[in-house]
Amino acid sequence: MGEKKKSGFATTGFVLGIVAIVGSWIPILNVLSIILAILAVIFSAIPLFQKRSLGKAITGLVLGILTIIIAISINNAVVNNVDKTLNSEVTSVKNARTGQITYSIGEIITAKDFEITVESVGTAAKLGGQYFNSLPSEGGIYVTLDVSYKNISDKPKGMFSTPSFYLIDPKGVKYSADISASSYYAREKEPDRKILSDLNPGIKVNDNKVFEVSMEFYGDGEGWQISARADKDYRVNIKDAAEMAVLELVE
Repeated sequence: MGEKKKSGFATTGFVLGIVAIVGSWIPILNVLSIILAILAVIFSAIPLFQKRSLGKAITGLVLGILTIIIAISINNAVVNNVDKTLNSEVTSVKNARTGQITYSIGEIITAKDFEITVESVGTAAKLGGQYFNSLPSEGGIYVTLDVSYKNISDKPKGMFSTPSFYLIDPKGVKYSADISASSYYAREKEPDRKILSDLNPGIKVNDNKVFEVSMEFYGDGEGWQISARADKDYRVNIKDAAEMAVLELVE
């Protein structure tokens, strides 16, 4: 008997639900569909309590809820895509203004007088051996850097003319290498860099650096870069590494 009782609210909710679900797939404009869907839910809920036109009332209610879910999901996806696009464009514009080009780990950077390659970037909680070692300060972590560079000019380059390397955080703050920790790491890697002698044309050498940073700030390296300075500043994205080194905490 309840189903035979007619309700204008149920019919209104049913119609609003149909109109709302049709427009829910149109990004941004489906905000109007959300409004119609809310009205559909309200108009459909009334006859449910009154037990009138239950078929239309339930259908209108379901359509209204589905519309809200679909419309919000689509709009969130659109906003996220727009946000990513705008961020990418802002980065591109910034790089264009500063002449900044970013590179990946393992990619050869051709500077004026050198070919520079950031070979790998990793993390370490301890450097050195059992008796002679270096540990970061409390809350800190070592970021290790392996690089190579080749003199592609036609003149020897002195120690003050070779590339220098820094760690750059997401805010642009520059970190210099930790000299003590770098010396311990060099014992492990045995670089062939030139310190007191010139780097002659056509010669390639390997070098290593270590930076001490906050473990919390560094996280997984997202947004951090290596700065290779030669004739200008070249940036290498740390997260472009094929594999990030696994941090093993050593007590």
